[in-house]
Amino acid sequence: MTKLQKGRIRAIDELVNMYIHRNNIGEAINAIKLGASEKATDALVKKCIDEGKINDAIEAAELGASEKVINILIKECVDDGDINNAVEAAKLKKRKLTTNEIDILVKKCIGKGWLDITTDVAELGASEKAINALVKECIDKGEISQAIKAAKLGASEKVINMIIKDYTSKGQIQEADKVTKELLRRELTIKEIKELTANPI
Repeated sequence: MTKLQKGRIRAIDELVNMYIHRNNIGEAINAIKLGASEKATDALVKKCIDEGKINDAIEAAELGASEKVINILIKECVDDGDINNAVEAAKLKKRKLTTNEIDILVKKCIGKGWLDITTDVAELGASEKAINALVKECIDKGEISQAIKAAKLGASEKVINMIIKDYTSKGQIQEADKVTKELLRRELTIKEIKELTANPI
């Protein structure tokens, strides 16, 4: 890099920093586009994160943030339960969200009561443990169709049996039979049939 090029980058960085201090994120991003250093880009991304301006942080990071700062951005999105931005931030590293990151998002969404959205998040690649937690939450909230949808993503046999138990305890023969065949690929057990008998509709 020539002395002239270094001088130009330094001048651009000063421009970026001026707009950061003035809290003018839009102009700071425009200045980054002129060819700022990674350091200046990182400073802007961190500023955006600190102020909760995640869309701006992603836009700035796309212009050349360091891997370390992109990781901070991804973690911020995941910890906030910000699904769409977490996915977009991960793309900056040319990767998908990790199982651990998806599990954190699932937990956050369950906490907010977003069961349908949580199932969509789990579909990105949640662990069996996270899927089980989601299925149990759906059952507890009486959202059995949502529980079945979530269970299809990879719930344990023990948790799937909880769905079947919900149906047999209500005497719902067709539903219990269908779930048993679809999710466990088996027939209803004698015990389950007896429970249906004990709980007629």
